[in-house]
Amino acid sequence: MSFRDIWVLAHRNLKAGRKNAVKIVVGIGFALVLVYCFAAVIWFYADYKRDFQTNYRSSCYYYRNIDNATVGDMSNITDSAGGSIGVYGASEYSVLVDVAPSGEEICAGNMEFVVDGSEYAAKFRYSAGREYYQDIETSNSIINLGLYKDNMNVFPACLYDGKFDVIGTFPSESGQIMIDDYVLGVYGIETEPEKLVGLHISIKNTSCEGKMVCDDYIISGIIKCKEIAKREEKTYHDFHLEHIYINPRSEDESDFITVNGSVRYYFDNYNDFIKNCTYSGEILSMNVTADDFDKWEYKLTTKGMEISVLNWIMSNVGRLLTILACIVMLVIFFSLIYIVRFYQRRNIRYLDMLWCIGMEKKDRARLFNLEIFIMTAYAMFFAVYLSLIFVMLLRYAADRFLRYEFTVNPVVAVATVMAGSAAAFVMIYGESRLKLQNRD
Repeated sequence: MSFRDIWVLAHRNLKAGRKNAVKIVVGIGFALVLVYCFAAVIWFYADYKRDFQTNYRSSCYYYRNIDNATVGDMSNITDSAGGSIGVYGASEYSVLVDVAPSGEEICAGNMEFVVDGSEYAAKFRYSAGREYYQDIETSNSIINLGLYKDNMNVFPACLYDGKFDVIGTFPSESGQIMIDDYVLGVYGIETEPEKLVGLHISIKNTSCEGKMVCDDYIISGIIKCKEIAKREEKTYHDFHLEHIYINPRSEDESDFITVNGSVRYYFDNYNDFIKNCTYSGEILSMNVTADDFDKWEYKLTTKGMEISVLNWIMSNVGRLLTILACIVMLVIFFSLIYIVRFYQRRNIRYLDMLWCIGMEKKDRARLFNLEIFIMTAYAMFFAVYLSLIFVMLLRYAADRFLRYEFTVNPVVAVATVMAGSAAAFVMIYGESRLKLQNRD
């Protein structure tokens, strides 16, 4: 018997037994939907972790804001920060402080450099595809000055593996200054970076009658601005993109006032950060708002909070859901076997009739297998579209949850899934048994 004849006969049989065929298609479809969605969640989470390790490694830290401090207070702050490393299981701390002369931040248009006797004013040029660290766009752009001292560890080694793209050295001695290459470009300083190291530099504030911000300091090094950006969490307000680092002389310290600062606690890798994060339970047990962050002594960045919550979900709720999904898939699998066996028994008389009219056993087997194949193919197409809908809804719900716009009770969610699965099994099994009894 030709394949075309078997194909036509299979379609006619499915059309005649449409009701049972639809049940098998729906059953197989939902089983595949569960498998697809489960695999999608695992794949997305694995991809998310890889992406996080690459792009958000610098977001895994605790931080505390520094308020009303002076340059002279920094030694006390750094000593206190270093003594608290073990409390939070961190491997390194960093004290970041933005300073400004007399507490007034300087705009790019009001700052001039005097390098080895040559004066340089800011030059602004349009730049397409500007990176976020290229924030000096107009004359009103603020240029942040960062305080640098050895015990402040403003560039944590755990983020760089100890390798910095810097020409020269950091300003470890008082009276030294370090500048990034982006500022050099903004002010049109085209001298090769290697030749700038060791030169004398002064910074004038033209809005204050030419008052010197730094008078006759020595350039200790030039650092790539991208290196500074690697340290920053871009999705939160604890942001320190200082283009210039100064180590003021003792007589100059009184001229600088802190305008922004934070103590950060870093970890060797984000897995250690997750392991030592003490806030996951608090985040999940409350509807977090901006005011709630003030209740914690140390805060988390947005991305740090996100990875902690997701890890808690995947480690706790995820395990329970995995077990539940396996149970449901087994129930559906055995239910499908039962339905297919019922479908086969229903067709026994029909297959016997085909045997009576001379159809060979091989062709009867091909006919039955082709019917199962057609129903499975329909179920796969049905499952693909339904899985896409479920995955999109799941991604939407996860995004809303991570934004803390609503909370989910895991117990209620799991109980609902279990109740729905049990009800579906009872309905399928009960109807199959009833039809089998009626058939007998």
